[in-house]
Amino acid sequence: MIAGWIFGALLPPISLQLILYTHPEYQVIGMLHHESMMRLNFQMLSLGMLANGALFFLALRLDKETLSRGVLHASMLWLLGIIVVKFSGWV
Repeated sequence: MIAGWIFGALLPPISLQLILYTHPEYQVIGMLHHESMMRLNFQMLSLGMLANGALFFLALRLDKETLSRGVLHASMLWLLGIIVVKFSGWV
């Protein structure tokens, strides 16, 4: 379950970095307008949750229930954080 927490917690930021690495035009937006970049980062983190979903279903398929449970718990924390930030008006 600890490994699931680690994978689930690290996968969205890693996917965000991969998106920024493969699409360098998004970094130019950050140089022009910080608020737009923050909004874009949270949208991409939400997209990064798809990687957690894929890992969750892969772990279930491979009968690694404790890993999938850890990924699910980490995903719920990410989801809660994203919802709080989006609806609080910080971004």
